[in-house]
Amino acid sequence: MKASIGSVITGIKECNALEENLRLMSQNESEDPAKASVYAKGAEFFSKLASEKMLERDQLITKKRTMIRPDNSIRSAQLLNNLKRLRKERTERLNDYHALKNELSLKKANFDRLKGKYDAIKNGTDETEDYTFCPVVLDNSKNKRLLIDTGIPKEFHESC
Repeated sequence: MKASIGSVITGIKECNALEENLRLMSQNESEDPAKASVYAKGAEFFSKLASEKMLERDQLITKKRTMIRPDNSIRSAQLLNNLKRLRKERTERLNDYHALKNELSLKKANFDRLKGKYDAIKNGTDETEDYTFCPVVLDNSKNKRLLIDTGIPKEFHESC
């Protein structure tokens, strides 16, 4: 495409040069009006040829531009709509991400607090509460029924 445009431009330059030469020759030939007329007609011919070549050049340049940047207004509109949709989805996902991140930080803080308590109890350094375990004596039927409802086998009822 570039080569064909270049050859047309070269042809235009040649036509312009020939036209200019023939015009100059038609002006210098005042002694022979027949020669001056022939030169003038030649200049006219090359002028028309140059204008035709200019039209051809313009058509080739337009064709080249459409090949580089096709005018797809429908496609452009679709791409724009897709871009807007993707931006909206991105904003929603970012909002979800930040909400989950805040929730995670709250849960992590709670976990760290409970782990600290557990470590204090394990090491025996927690003085705030007394965590001594007292066995419950099952002497009535209500407590035995509670063990049966929870699914503990009868052989373990005494050790519970």
